[in-house]
This record gives sequence, C-alpha cells and structure tokens, in this order.
Amino acid sequence: LFVGVFTIGLILVLGQNLRDKINSTLAQSLTFNVVTITSNDDAAKLQARLGSIAGLQSSSHRTIASTVPVAINDQPIAALLPKGANAQPSTTNLGNSAVYFLSGMEGYNVRDKQFPTTQNMTITEGRNLNASDAGTNNVLVEWPLAHLDPFKNVIKVGSTITVASQDGKLMRTLTVVGVYRSSGFGGSIEPILGTSDTVSALTPAGTGQTIFYMKIATDDVGKAVGTIGKIAPNASVFNLANIGDFINQILNDILLTLIAIASLSLLAGVIIIANAVALAMLERRRELGILKSVGYTSRSILSEVLIENGLVAGVGALLAMLLVTLATSLLGNFVFHTGFGVNGFVALGLIFGILASRCWQW
Repeated sequence: LFVGVFTIGLILVLGQNLRDKINSTLAQSLTFNVVTITSNDDAAKLQARLGSIAGLQSSSHRTIASTVPVAINDQPIAALLPKGANAQPSTTNLGNSAVYFLSGMEGYNVRDKQFPTTQNMTITEGRNLNASDAGTNNVLVEWPLAHLDPFKNVIKVGSTITVASQDGKLMRTLTVVGVYRSSGFGGSIEPILGTSDTVSALTPAGTGQTIFYMKIATDDVGKAVGTIGKIAPNASVFNLANIGDFINQILNDILLTLIAIASLSLLAGVIIIANAVALAMLERRRELGILKSVGYTSRSILSEVLIENGLVAGVGALLAMLLVTLATSLLGNFVFHTGFGVNGFVALGLIFGILASRCWQW
C-alpha cells in the first residue's frame, strides 16, 4: 500500500508541477499566439482592419524576405561549409545546417523607431539596430552562427555577408553590427534581423511578404482566425494558442500510462491487505466472542476494527505522501532546477481515498 501510494502520488505531483511550469513558461515567453503571413495587397487590407479582430490585445508586423547566402567576407559560402563527417550538425558544429541561419530576413522600419525587442533576446555582442541604420544594410545575426563551427571566428561584428534574393537576381552585402541570442519563444521567425529597406531590396517585384504577430485573448482565438481568413483569404495563418493544450495532452497521456503501471502495485497491495484482514479476523474469533459476551455489540466491534484498519491505512498513506513531498522537492531543486510543490488537494485525496478503500475492504 505504501509503495503504491508513493508511486502514484509522485507521478501525479510531478506531472502537475511540470504541466504548471510549462504553461507558466509559455504564458510568460510567448508574446504572440497567432502568426499571419500575407503577400502584396493582403498586408494593407489586414493592417487597415486590425481593429475588427476580436480579442486582439497587441500586434506588430514586419516585412520578410527569403535569402540565399553567397559569400562571407568575400569568401564563397561553398568554400566555408564543411564536408564529409563534419557536414553533420553536432553540439559544437552547425554543419551544413548553418545555411539556415542565413536564409531569411525580417525587416524593421527603423525610421519609425521599430527595433528588435530585447524582451525575448539578448544582444551579446555589438549593438541593436537603431534609427541611424535606415537606408543601410546593417543586420543582427544569431549567436550560434558566430560561436559554432563552421563560421566560428569567421562571422563577428563588422563581418560582411553577401546574400541574394530567392530568384538570384537581387544581391546585397550585409554588415553585421550585432549578435543576438534568443532567450525564449516569441522573438522572430526569420534568423537575420535587418531593416525594411534591405528586405525591400532583396524582394523580387510582386513577391513582397509581411508577417503579423498577434496576441489574441485565448477565448477569441478561433473567431479571430476566422476573421483574418475573411480579410486576407490568401494569407497563411498559424495558430500557436493551442501549443499549451497540445503539450498538456501529451503529458496527460504519459501520466495515464505511468499511473496505470503504478496502479498494479497498488492493486497488489489492496489484495494482500484484504487477505491479511480476513485472516486476522479468523484468528481473532475468540477475542471478538469474549467482547460480545461482555456486552459489546456488533456495531461497536465493527467500529473498533474500522478504526484499527483506518489508522493503518492513514499512517501508510501519510508517510508515503511525506516521502513524495521530500522526493518532489529534491527532484525540483537538483534535476529540474526549479521550485516544485505538492498540491494539498491531491495529497488529501490520496490519503482519504486509501482510508476509505481500506475500511470498505473490511
């Protein structure tokens, strides 16, 4: 019984703590929950009718462009990329996947004081974009690009990166003025952060794209997505509001599987206890007969036995939950590096549930 309660209690408590931490992290880190990518006239239509979107709490939009890396510091990109075994990504080498960090740009309208927010990123080297970057090809690049092979010591503040448009007809040489490191969700979709002037210069005629980041009240997300679809029928809409629900569903499935396995030990304990109680009653027939002969009623004897078994079950469950509390605290501090607690309702529910089942067995 003790082992069963401890196992199930630990699974339930850890699962609840992990679920709460994940939901809390998502709520704090995700600055948007709906992403919409529009092209050409749809961007202007959506911008004009943002006020009609139900539950819209905040929004921002930036132009984006796909880019193809050509050279770094005037060296052809093909000559810098690793070959053979080094082409595979590892903890210290981006391999050929380094091209991803050079294959897309978001443009900020720095003339109107639209700059990359430091809420979800940190400038580790150099500086952020500012108003003086208007009309220039100054950019920020991600931390892995500057600190992991194959571009470690190649890309840094002051380096130049030559990129071409997707069709290869337009080309610009970018100058790195800063290196940033993402610190959570909700920063940007494209890896290179530049100005809207540079994005415009790398966008073939008729293929301009604008990305809208929207924070919408959870209850209104479905309605808002429908409204966006009507305003801009050709837009690509990504609903990120259900990420927490998706993670919770996976976590719940895992917990149910673990609880089902742990329940086998609890079931074994229940059967063993039921057998022990039945044998104990057979052995105590003489004692019970004496009690009845001196005036005890069947009701009083039943109450006495229920109290005995209830105390045994209660103490076992209480000790198990105390051990769960200790184990949860240790796992939180040394494994997950965060503060975990035990929900009082879960603890009381398990203790009283075991108490009731023990008395019912008798």
